[in-house]
Amino acid sequence: MNYISRNCLDGFLCKNVLNVRNNNPFVWCGIPILSFKYLVENYDNINFENIVVFDDINKFKQYVLNINSSLSSDIEQVEILRNKIKNEMYYALIDNNIIIRTIHFQYNKMKTREYCAGCKNGMEALKVTYLRRLERMLTCGEDPVFFFNICEPEYEEITFNSKYKVIYYTTSDEVNKDTKYFFKLKPCPPNVGWDIKNLNDPKQLVEIMKNYPEFNIK
Repeated sequence: MNYISRNCLDGFLCKNVLNVRNNNPFVWCGIPILSFKYLVENYDNINFENIVVFDDINKFKQYVLNINSSLSSDIEQVEILRNKIKNEMYYALIDNNIIIRTIHFQYNKMKTREYCAGCKNGMEALKVTYLRRLERMLTCGEDPVFFFNICEPEYEEITFNSKYKVIYYTTSDEVNKDTKYFFKLKPCPPNVGWDIKNLNDPKQLVEIMKNYPEFNIK
């Protein structure tokens, strides 16, 4: 599968619901709004091998804004998350236009992998892991399927100009979108997130996608 989302949805879909390998390097990563839009609309023309990785948000911010000041709002989104959580985090800029950040990538765990054996730090390990997954994406022969969660009112107006399939989904009764792949989901129970026992959104998405032969889900 080559499923790409702004959040961890793609990882849960493939690993915990469909039990298949996700063939892209963005799995388990977060992608801010403008970066995601650029990724969806320019997928065929992106130099995915052009990646720079940081482990310091301030150094990353300075580097990004010196290269592409239009990503300032994406940087703000990353900073907000950085201030909320204590997890080990890494940040990457791809082809000067796409920001990704991690909260699940752990260097102490990844350095035990054979392909990360020579890595001196988490930044090197993340880059090696990213490029390894990128090779799968570029050689798998599968078109990407993008997932966009309309989780904020202002996101309802966002539309992507792409030849590839984009699934818009929401749990809000107030949101409607005139597009082929707009799926309304039932909200998760209160105080229950996505975990192994309660994959509410991913499971619902798979059941809806089964109604569309083009997704080839049985």
